[in-house]
Amino acid sequence: MPTNRIGARLGIDTNVLIYALNEESSFHDQARKLLASVAENTYFGIVCWQNLTEFYAIVTDKRRFPQPLLPSEAMVEIKKLFEMGIEVIGANQRARAIWSGILKVVMPKGQQVHDTFLAATFLSHGVDILVTENKADFEAIKNLKVLELSEF
Repeated sequence: MPTNRIGARLGIDTNVLIYALNEESSFHDQARKLLASVAENTYFGIVCWQNLTEFYAIVTDKRRFPQPLLPSEAMVEIKKLFEMGIEVIGANQRARAIWSGILKVVMPKGQQVHDTFLAATFLSHGVDILVTENKADFEAIKNLKVLELSEF
């Protein structure tokens, strides 16, 4: 973990990364400000590998992104995240245990299971704040403070 950062450790959901890239989004400016604060070492910005695979899938899909990127362009955007100092974390054994507990309480159905796994991965690394514009998807998860961009 970088030691020159002074602020909170913020988990950043995929939709924030998408909005920062999508100039047509009403959340674009707020998402850019959040990422700028990470680049300026005000906050620790943390994403999971899952966020990066989702980001790549969305920004290269013409049905899901207004001006889809070529795969090489998507990789450039991911590289920019690394260069600004965003930390990337992955699942570990602790995530598995946390996820099992979340599943018993939340009992997600279908695609909702991905959000529970994302939350478990963040929590397993001590990240207990998540910035997202899908707040309702995470509200049932204990020990995770969920903020919308406007609350950040």
